[in-house]
Amino acid sequence: MADQSVRGQFVWHELKTPDANAAHSFYAKAIGWKSQPWEEDPSYVMFAGKRGPIGATAAGNGSDSHWLPYIGTADIEKTVKQAQDKGGSVEKDIDSLSTGSRYAVLKDPFGATFGVYESAEDYGTMTPTQAGEHSWHELMTGDFRAAFDFYSSLFGWQKMDEHDMGELGTYMTWGLNGREMGGMF
Repeated sequence: MADQSVRGQFVWHELKTPDANAAHSFYAKAIGWKSQPWEEDPSYVMFAGKRGPIGATAAGNGSDSHWLPYIGTADIEKTVKQAQDKGGSVEKDIDSLSTGSRYAVLKDPFGATFGVYESAEDYGTMTPTQAGEHSWHELMTGDFRAAFDFYSSLFGWQKMDEHDMGELGTYMTWGLNGREMGGMF
């Protein structure tokens, strides 16, 4: 069975971009990420932090550059079905990697795209992020409370706090196991 400890954790980030070389050059200078080709497909170039790969560039097919985060799940079929039952849709159906790990790309009911990833390997204990790693995830959406309901049902995210931002509305933080991981507004 896939590792349970990754459920709800952000485990990978793809930068969809029409210019991977420029992206790798920028992030090397800005954050210190190294470039590392994937042994199975050298055109899929990974970003590597101090502890190893944390993401990669993928062809953006002429679209604007954007990040696609992948969230860990222990049961990808169940997660995809739950997402669909709660109004989400499938952008890319479940696919397998040579390692036996599987992934899919979904869209939440409000239009945000995200990936889900089921690892064939045990991650071990998930450790807090370090400098230079993705550490905070925000979602700006038309209905943050309904979006939180959607994601918390899929990944077990917990409401941590709410902050009144005056005219800008409410900013809600969320996390897992007592650790804040992001915000929605």
